[in-house]
Amino acid sequence: MSGVREARRSPRISSGAAFLHTAVAVMLLGMFMLNPFPANAFSFGWQAPAAIDAGHSLNDVSCASTTFCIAVDNGGNVLTFTGSAWSAPLNIDGTTALEAVSCPSASFCVAVDAKGNAFQYNGSTWSGPTVVDSKTDAVAAVSCTSSSFCMMANGIFNTTTSSWNGDVSSFNGTGWSAPVTLDTAGYFSDVSCTSSTFCAAVEWGTHAYTYNGSAWSAPSVISGSSFLNGISCVTSSYCVATDWNGDGSTYNGSTWSAEYPIDTNNLAGVSCPLTTFCMALGYYNGTAIASNGSSWDTPLVIDSTKNDLFAISCVNAGFCMAVTKGGAAYEYLEEMATLAVDPGTIAFAVTPAPVSFSTVTLNGLDATSTATQTLDIGDNSGSGGGWNVTLSNTPFTAGTHVLASSDFTAQLPSAPSCDAGSTCEPAGWSGLVSYPYVLPGSSATKLLSAAAFTGMGDQQCSVPWTAYIPANAFSGTYASTWTVSLVSGP
Repeated sequence: MSGVREARRSPRISSGAAFLHTAVAVMLLGMFMLNPFPANAFSFGWQAPAAIDAGHSLNDVSCASTTFCIAVDNGGNVLTFTGSAWSAPLNIDGTTALEAVSCPSASFCVAVDAKGNAFQYNGSTWSGPTVVDSKTDAVAAVSCTSSSFCMMANGIFNTTTSSWNGDVSSFNGTGWSAPVTLDTAGYFSDVSCTSSTFCAAVEWGTHAYTYNGSAWSAPSVISGSSFLNGISCVTSSYCVATDWNGDGSTYNGSTWSAEYPIDTNNLAGVSCPLTTFCMALGYYNGTAIASNGSSWDTPLVIDSTKNDLFAISCVNAGFCMAVTKGGAAYEYLEEMATLAVDPGTIAFAVTPAPVSFSTVTLNGLDATSTATQTLDIGDNSGSGGGWNVTLSNTPFTAGTHVLASSDFTAQLPSAPSCDAGSTCEPAGWSGLVSYPYVLPGSSATKLLSAAAFTGMGDQQCSVPWTAYIPANAFSGTYASTWTVSLVSGP
């Protein structure tokens, strides 16, 4: 088998724990990253190479964070980066070459070898092998989004037709699915998944495939491509594929762009942690090429010895790790600060109080009673998805006497005002609910509805209620239970 492939995976953004609706957790982290290669003076950009695996070729690398990477080599070894140094090689597969590795976290990785076996890391030890596809004859690639989902793609030589096929298998947290032959015109060179419902794979040829969580698409031809060997997806609508001619193509969720030049010679793969940042490697040129999502920089030579840059993994725009066929690792660092804003909840900032209507004295004429209901709502989800308040009620009763729910109506609520200490985006609900609103009875209906990108932060409004009391009403204290619910979406 000729050629190069890269099995780089995009990093996973972990979702933060839910916080009380009265606050959004904000963490400011100034990241000053120390050079893990102490022989070199610290500077930003690409660092001098570190010889980490003498006598072996490094086939792949996957970084879950700036302090955790795993590299695999052609001697069945794994090496671990801790943020300051690389471990010595640890053999887990005899003399069989490990082809690819994917680490969505520091406590879960999967490595695959050239015989279709998988090995699993739990944060301290490796287990395996697990036979996934015993027919494997060529490169295997793997992409994991969590400890409960991975996708493996590989190459099978069909002795009957003397041609190459490409198989895929998925992992659900407990076991691997039986391999399915997807590509009958070539073998897979790389795969990248963003979730259990989206993956994309490329073959050592001109075809790309996408996965929707249940089935793979028919092959799509990437115009102008030749020997596709790398792919990295950030979302289901943004992927970048690279090929052996130094070109790339971008996927927008439905189609692949025509290829565009990235380098003048063979590319060895690409890693895109963001839609606004990718880094590709030039195999023979010893180059690294960065992209801001719309254009690619001029190739920068980082390996003047042309030591065959082979695979890359980027955690963010300030950290990448590249490995070579000569057993070296290159680290990319940029000074940066990160701000993590974790989602909170959508909930009432203050529990709605009971609604108390004004007292009515029967005088022989129909009468009305009024009440004001204050709702204090906190949308701290950070999604801008809008929200709505629904209401249902039991009948108004006083002993055996009943007032009709339809005789209770609400007028257009007041314009929302931000709670003290909250820079909110006031809800916009014009036209989303018709007023006067009629008390619905047991079937909940929308009382308020905040349009998308409004209603963010803690805010309150007043709902004016009017009750119609007919002259023939029986006297008594009427009571009804109101169920007020706040849910996401307009």
